[in-house]
Amino acid sequence: AKEGSMAQALPLTKLGSLLIKTLAKPLSKRVKHEFSRFDFTKRILISIGQSAHLATSRMQIWSAGYRVKSIKPLEEDKALK
Repeated sequence: AKEGSMAQALPLTKLGSLLIKTLAKPLSKRVKHEFSRFDFTKRILISIGQSAHLATSRMQIWSAGYRVKSIKPLEEDKALK
């Protein structure tokens, strides 16, 4: 009896996560657009973008088996994306 309820919960969980992703994308674009209009919040968004770039670059370099010497920062407009 438990296997049937577990099998039913999986598609509902998948559907729920798909719904959240679908709604979050336009919302995040709107927030990013509004925040980038003001200098203070724009700098915060750039900082978040640079941090994400550094983290993903380090993980890619480490996973390839290399040591990280330095990572070039992104241009401001690229960090906002």
